[in-house]
Amino acid sequence: MGTEIVIKHEEELKMSEVLREFVAPFFRDVDIKYHSKFVRLAVIAWNISFLPEDEQQELINNFLEELSGDEEVVEDALKLMSSLIARKNQYFSHIWRYISNYELKRRGDQYDLTVLSTDIKLKSEE
Repeated sequence: MGTEIVIKHEEELKMSEVLREFVAPFFRDVDIKYHSKFVRLAVIAWNISFLPEDEQQELINNFLEELSGDEEVVEDALKLMSSLIARKNQYFSHIWRYISNYELKRRGDQYDLTVLSTDIKLKSEE
């Protein structure tokens, strides 16, 4: 049985700043040519974190199936995804915003990050 997500309207957050802070410890170690793929992975991890653990694992497995057959790539992605979800739960558990879209644009050595998100809560918490 899936988890039903209900939209609720709360105080606006600057999710671009939140996402930037969320990825910061990892981002500086990611090769510049992989920044876009890393942010995609981080957004997926962020959104998966709202689900119960058994559903998280199912979605992670589905995501990993889409990756290259290279076992090392899959293993690294799994470790990174687990670290990102743990970081979300430890430091950002108070933020219940689903990221529905984002855009990452390079500006020389810097980047601009735009995020579209919505407030959510699990129906079982009503």
